[in-house]
Amino acid sequence: MTHDPNRDAVRSELRQKGFSEENIATFEEGQAKALAAGDRFAAAAELADPLMLASLAKPAFFTGLPDEMRALVTLWIFDVHLRRNGPTSFVEDEPSFIIDDVPRAARLLGLEPIAVAFERLVPLLSRGTRGRYSVKTVDWRDHEGLDRTVLKASSERALEDVLVELALARRAEIEPLHETARAVVAKRDEKRKSAAESKLATQRAKWDAVREKAKPWSASARFAAGDILVHAKLGVGRVLRAEPQKIEVELEDGTVRVLVHAR
Repeated sequence: MTHDPNRDAVRSELRQKGFSEENIATFEEGQAKALAAGDRFAAAAELADPLMLASLAKPAFFTGLPDEMRALVTLWIFDVHLRRNGPTSFVEDEPSFIIDDVPRAARLLGLEPIAVAFERLVPLLSRGTRGRYSVKTVDWRDHEGLDRTVLKASSERALEDVLVELALARRAEIEPLHETARAVVAKRDEKRKSAAESKLATQRAKWDAVREKAKPWSASARFAAGDILVHAKLGVGRVLRAEPQKIEVELEDGTVRVLVHAR
């Protein structure tokens, strides 16, 4: 057996604190279980994360998944929010088609408390922007059943354990989907990049068209709303609003600055 000096050091420290050999063995067993659980979660995340990202990038990818895989994605996203910020961020930040799927997904995986909680919640939500729900009409005190601690206490099996078990059990079905999932995300990212570059080019063209007629800025020069100016450090800008000795200027980098004038 390989000698582990770190383990010996931990044991020595526990003995100094009065732990019996039996207690030390129990402690080490708990540590081993925690490590194994962490390894299982990491392995499940490697399987589930690509499906989750592709589903959020393209709803058609999500709807094309088998029932259990859709349930895994929906509740994996829910669990991520529960561990980080709670159910409010899940409802506000994720697309409505994911929120709407929670009761079906939870019931399919035997997580009845979650299904019931969302069946109560969803009808109270109002439509927000960008395909999301708004929670402005929700009094969360009436939905404390969605708290992670409460859910854990009210369910026979922890949500995370169910999802990890499902992902690992369906590895052979999930892994072949990864290539398509990554392609979906890559295409989405490329479209975003292209849109950003196009927007930047449009902005540059807009400022290039007025650059030659820009009036040099100085603290003593006077400007009016609509004037085009050029600042030695800040570049070209358009005066949005002028006061007796201050001007608000939209600059070519997209920022708005307040400068002095007519001093």
